[in-house]
Amino acid sequence: MSSAVYKLNVREALGSLTAAKQRSALAFLGVGVGIAAVIAMLSLGLAAKNESLAQYRELGTNILTVRKENRERIVRFDIDAVLDMPQAVSAVEAVAPWGE
Repeated sequence: MSSAVYKLNVREALGSLTAAKQRSALAFLGVGVGIAAVIAMLSLGLAAKNESLAQYRELGTNILTVRKENRERIVRFDIDAVLDMPQAVSAVEAVAPWGE
């Protein structure tokens, strides 16, 4: 595209913008509001993601839940064996029975 054609296109575009000032202003306002809305939604999504990840991190990544289940009936661990796990397994620091 030559320089003359480019200048002619720019001049025509500016002329159209100045001929319909109110329409141009509303169009620019609409584009600005749209961009601001997209940025706000992305920011809210990122903040929600970070908050949920922080809550999961607070739970701890070193917690292991062990269940013994049988589809036909509920099978329970021997509570004494469970409480003795820290002495029997060096990687287990503590045991907290949970449930009924």
